[in-house]
Amino acid sequence: MGSEFLNLLSVDEVLRLFVRFRPVERTESVPLLQAVGRVAAEPVVAPEALPTFPRALMDGYAVRAADVASARESAPVLLAVRGEVRMGEAAAVEVGPGQAVRVHTGAMLPAGADAVVMIEHTRPTGDAVEISHAAAAHDHVLLPGEDLARGIQMFPAGRRIAPLDVGALAATGVTQVRVRARPLVGILSTGDELVDMTQVPGPGKVRDTNGPVLSVQVLMAGGTPVMLPRVADDVQALEQAVQQARSRVDLLLISGGSSVGERDHTADVLARMGPAGLLVHGIAIAPGKPTLLADIGGIPAFGLPGHPVSSFVVFAVVVAPLLRRLAGEARAPLPRTRKVRLRANVVAMSGRETYVPVRLEEERGVLRATPVLWNSAVFTSLLFCDGWVRIPAGREGYAEGDEAEVELLR
Repeated sequence: MGSEFLNLLSVDEVLRLFVRFRPVERTESVPLLQAVGRVAAEPVVAPEALPTFPRALMDGYAVRAADVASARESAPVLLAVRGEVRMGEAAAVEVGPGQAVRVHTGAMLPAGADAVVMIEHTRPTGDAVEISHAAAAHDHVLLPGEDLARGIQMFPAGRRIAPLDVGALAATGVTQVRVRARPLVGILSTGDELVDMTQVPGPGKVRDTNGPVLSVQVLMAGGTPVMLPRVADDVQALEQAVQQARSRVDLLLISGGSSVGERDHTADVLARMGPAGLLVHGIAIAPGKPTLLADIGGIPAFGLPGHPVSSFVVFAVVVAPLLRRLAGEARAPLPRTRKVRLRANVVAMSGRETYVPVRLEEERGVLRATPVLWNSAVFTSLLFCDGWVRIPAGREGYAEGDEAEVELLR
């Protein structure tokens, strides 16, 4: 193992390596209201049609379209009113030739009717109604199965279930959903200087911030964080901790010790953990260059930089996509981005895909981005920003006044 990062991989090259890791096969059935954010383990098929009966889509009168085909403002058609159908009740009346029934939006269409005339085009006159607008068959009517046909695939396996999906499932009577188990993600913080966030640090000590942040990032990406006991900068202790962890988790994140200092042991330990060994020894990304990826007996393990900003960026750009793959998600979420005007130059690190934190402010209707002075070791670099501008590898940067795309972090 060399002491330098001599063979940096691009982000795209790292992402292509993920095909070697298979999604978690464990599945479980959960109540519908607990399914949001989970990944469907099998296709979900509509057990019944929607709607199950013909429904009026407007307030007005249910009619036979043939009876009102000639209706117009100057020559309205007069129809006898047979009654009324309200929301939530069965239609007990039938529409015959020359007849109409008062209906409300969402109400069941009475037998015999095939269209609804909007209330705006009608005028009640005693026990009858004048229709001043022609209607074609199925106007303002939702037919059985027109919203959703019985047996149709509502969504495929691998879809992350969203709030709107819950509405469709509830409407068709689906109360349980089979989903993939959330991948278990071990978080192992390393470093002699770390103490728990609940402790007051002594001289030379700092609170562990990467562990808590990573646990939240894991939750938001669809995994279950497993906080492992911290390990000092000791190669034997780290090796033992990794050995124990890989039998418990689906993905291992080691925070700290991934660089090339004399107390950075992660690369050496991961290289000995399986025949595949170390797959990635450095990524062409800024911040986040000292990132490792290994296959430790079929379990992916990342060595993440100890600097908090680097760790945060690498998780978002590289770790989260692998976690979503392990969760069985077939499609990556669409990025939340905004087009902005830059208030200052932003410069890339030479040869590396660079992420520059920015603060957003609206000025005369135009969203403008101000670069935030950042340092990978200073967490407030992200605390006071709203997103980041990605500068692709090979581009020097963007000039003041340029339009750029910001990926939102809040």
